[in-house]
Amino acid sequence: ATARHARAMRALRAGLATADDELARATACSFQCAEYAPRARGYVRHRDAAPTRPSGRKLTAIYYLNPDWSGGGELRLWPHDDGDQEDDAGRQEIAIAPLDDRLVVFRSSLEHLVAPNGDAPRLALTTWFYDKMELALELMLEHRRLADDEATEDGGDDVVVQGSSSGGVAE
Repeated sequence: ATARHARAMRALRAGLATADDELARATACSFQCAEYAPRARGYVRHRDAAPTRPSGRKLTAIYYLNPDWSGGGELRLWPHDDGDQEDDAGRQEIAIAPLDDRLVVFRSSLEHLVAPNGDAPRLALTTWFYDKMELALELMLEHRRLADDEATEDGGDDVVVQGSSSGGVAE
């Protein structure tokens, strides 16, 4: 089943890539299966990728497997995202029910959440399409940011670091 899903997602990416240069760079994918128990709290408002800087994740695809769906657990999206969660004026929320055999595809930079679940379990197979090079860069920058934060917490804020992107020399 996972091999069949992976083939279907590669075919989807190939089809979408012909219409969008950014998606053409999304040469890999990863996926996860999530099961929300009846009456689960859902998942908080978030993004799968940053909207204002290079990010490895380009596209999110969610396939729902819920033959007994009875309400709740909707995906809520905020399209036309300007990157400012504090200012939702003029941004219309879209609610999408997790109906069985439904596929929802959206840019990974859009804000979204999963609403609290109803009385039936909610099963979703999520696939993220990403650009391997941009993902590597994003992870390296995050690692560097975390290392800088740790140095500051450890009293290293009085150390001046100079150098190239390959490292630094402390004075």
